[in-house]
Amino acid sequence: MSSGDNPKASDRVCHKGLLYKLSSLDVQGNILTWFKSYLSARKQRVVYSNSSSQFHSISAGVPQGSIIGPLLFLVYINDIVDPVHSNIRLFADDTSLLP
Repeated sequence: MSSGDNPKASDRVCHKGLLYKLSSLDVQGNILTWFKSYLSARKQRVVYSNSSSQFHSISAGVPQGSIIGPLLFLVYINDIVDPVHSNIRLFADDTSLLP
C-alpha cells in the first residue's frame, strides 16, 4: 500500500479478484499465466533517508508507475455499477451517485 493515511484505491485491488475478472473476460492460457506471474510474489519496502524497512509481501494493489496498472484497475472496477440501480458517474477512482 502507499505510505501515509490515504491509501489509493488502486492499492486495494485484490490480486485473486482481479485474476478472476480477467478470466471472466476470456483472458486465458499464456496471457492469464503471465498476469498471475506479474502479480505474484510482489514485495515492497519503505526507504527513508539512509534507512529502509524489510521487504513485505503484498497480495493487493496494481503496480504503480506501470503502463498496464491503470488498465488493470479499470478491469477491476468496471462492473462496480452493475448492481446499483441509479444514475452513476465514474471518474478514475471516484464514484458519484446522481439524482
